[in-house]
Amino acid sequence: MRRKAGNAVVGIEIRTDGIALAKVTKQSDESVLQYHNFRPCNAAERAETLSQLVAEAQCNNARCHLVLPTSNYQTFQVEKPAVEEAEMAEAVRWKLNDLIDYPIDDAVSDVFEFPSDAGRSRGKMINVVSARKVVLTDQIKLIQDAGLELHCIDITELALRNICNFFVVDEQTLGFMYLRPGFGIIIFVKGDHLYLSRKIDVNEAALNSPDTQEAALGQLSLEIQRSMDFFESQLGQIPPKRLLLIGPDVSLPLAQMLDPLLGVAVDDANWDEVLEEQDAENLSRLVMTLPAVGAAYRELRGE
Repeated sequence: MRRKAGNAVVGIEIRTDGIALAKVTKQSDESVLQYHNFRPCNAAERAETLSQLVAEAQCNNARCHLVLPTSNYQTFQVEKPAVEEAEMAEAVRWKLNDLIDYPIDDAVSDVFEFPSDAGRSRGKMINVVSARKVVLTDQIKLIQDAGLELHCIDITELALRNICNFFVVDEQTLGFMYLRPGFGIIIFVKGDHLYLSRKIDVNEAALNSPDTQEAALGQLSLEIQRSMDFFESQLGQIPPKRLLLIGPDVSLPLAQMLDPLLGVAVDDANWDEVLEEQDAENLSRLVMTLPAVGAAYRELRGE
């Protein structure tokens, strides 16, 4: 008989390059990150790798929040139907027929709020997320076979929004950019709401090479600026006064390199409230596990 992992909450991200797991526990009035790690593996090795992570984190039978990588789902903004909230997901499902490239019967969908003040002239909108049923079925089975209790399924940008709770001040707008090898995303949040998320192309090798660094920085700053311009012109929002970032290489002073290229203060995120020590090893591990950490911290939102 397996011992239940007390009040632990586990965040898990299953990616093509491996699995990330984070464990958060409630201690007094605080949620504490007790474990976070990433293990590379291929699809055939996932069951064994996840079992190893669960054993290492000592989180058998813990409540689990699964976060999907961006390659596993699509997000669309659609007109919000005039129905009760409980009926919203089903009411917008039929609209997916014209938006996804696979049969609607093969899709699992859900909705989340689109801020009412986002958009200059559009009517009320809502975000709808669609994922292939077979992808979710496979990941759910992996989690159950590893002895975890699946509680909810999240998506990357909402997991990162949870992370932003550590940095948002009142209703001020915050830009947050997360980069890891082969992947990048920038999100804009205001208060408790996600307003915009956009994938960012990042070439870590080019950023680290003296021969290509200037061009790579120019391209990255252009993508950031375009995202900020869209946030202002299309969503009618005041641009953030600061942009926080993490990754892709903690030894690269990317924030200092980007700051003079953008009309916003760029800083490395400070992880004092998350990590016991902000050394290179812990920060490098956080780069590989951040969505899983954000999924585990979903409890802070009372969800």
